[in-house]
Amino acid sequence: MATENELQAIAAQLRCPEGQHGVQIGENMNDTNSNMTLQTLEALRLADAEHVLELGYGNGGHLVKLIGAANDLQYVGVDISSTMQSEAQQLNATLMTQHAICFDCYDGSSLPYADHFFDKIFTVNTLYFWADPLAMLQELARVAKIDAVLAITFASKAFMQTLPFTQYGFTLYEPENLQDIVKDSSWKIADLYSRTEQVRSKVGDLVERIYYIALLQLKNQ
Repeated sequence: MATENELQAIAAQLRCPEGQHGVQIGENMNDTNSNMTLQTLEALRLADAEHVLELGYGNGGHLVKLIGAANDLQYVGVDISSTMQSEAQQLNATLMTQHAICFDCYDGSSLPYADHFFDKIFTVNTLYFWADPLAMLQELARVAKIDAVLAITFASKAFMQTLPFTQYGFTLYEPENLQDIVKDSSWKIADLYSRTEQVRSKVGDLVERIYYIALLQLKNQ
């Protein structure tokens, strides 16, 4: 049984992986988030030459699949972890010489990009850590093209509550909780997909995870 300090340390690393332990956390996240990420990319329907923004790229282990989804994609990722930036750049070094790929760091709130720049935006399992969700949605609206699609993928509150570390710094969501925030933003939820998958718990057991992919469009579209 993990101690309270150990659970707090795990939660902090999941929010912002740092150091050698953070590298391992990044590898674990890439494994456990893999299907969620691929399902999100499928829902986004990436098209040739689109500008794509991702919040929270982790170690970037999914970039091969993303770049292969369409021709001439231009990918930009932002993450709050400099450890993950280094890992993503290292893991994708060859790919970065062949495609337009950029891994940036940011402060978790202000995006260093021009207005109306991205066609597709997505984020997987970062929603729990947004300090000001409405402000983040508005910042994403600022950098989104008028016909952009934003995908927010997150595990259900019911599932997340079964994980002992989520009591430390996580805000948990069901679709109605996200809708309550979205309604006050420049976005609207255009589609919502529910998915169920079997994943390994921290002790190796197979558990059922329910997650959602919310596809948002700007209200003035």
